Amino acid sequence: MNNRFLGKTVVVGVLILSFITGSLFLSPGSKEEVVQAKQDAIWRIEQEMAQLKKKAEEVAKRRHELQAQIKDLEQEKRQHEQDIMALDLQLNETYALIDQKEAEIAETEAAARQAAMELAEAERRVAEREELLKTRIRATYEAGGAISYLEVLLGSASFGEFLVRLDFLSMIMEQDHKILQDFIRDKELVAEKKQAIEALLARLEGQLEELEALKEAPFLEYGTEGTRLV
Repeated sequence: MNNRFLGKTVVVGVLILSFITGSLFLSPGSKEEVVQAKQDAIWRIEQEMAQLKKKAEEVAKRRHELQAQIKDLEQEKRQHEQDIMALDLQLNETYALIDQKEAEIAETEAAARQAAMELAEAERRVAEREELLKTRIRATYEAGGAISYLEVLLGSASFGEFLVRLDFLSMIMEQDHKILQDFIRDKELVAEKKQAIEALLARLEGQLEELEALKEAPFLEYGTEGTRLV
């Protein structure tokens, strides 16, 4: 571009010089006037060439500055793109952790509800068996306890009746023993379910805190387009 400016200037200067020289040949005047006219024309050409050269240098300098600015902007653009890619990766990882934590919370809540239902059922059975045991104990006490059982056996009219009554009493005692064992087992189950529910609730509380911490991550507040994500 600078060479084109200089070339045009030289051509213009040569034309002007030729015009002035031709005019001098056609016009009357002394030799000094012709020389002075040529010098003036040369000086003007040199001044114009100097100005054009200065402008060309300024244009080159400005072009260099613009190229440097473009290079810096391209570097900033690449850096922003890398930052956005890193942010997107963090967002995807955090969203995956949030989904996983929400699934864990749902699973814990379901387990807690199931344990609560099992606890309620066990407490119901304990209450029923406790009332049944109280009734059986009260009836046995009112009937004289072990002495009443002995009287039932001794009141047999024959050995065959004795065996029947013995089987009947054995069956009653087995039922009482089973009721007592079931009562004890359900009482233990109630205690276990209560402990399980407490552990599940503690786990649920921790999971909810972890979920809240994930959702409070600074880069989740606004997306790449400036819209709020969470």
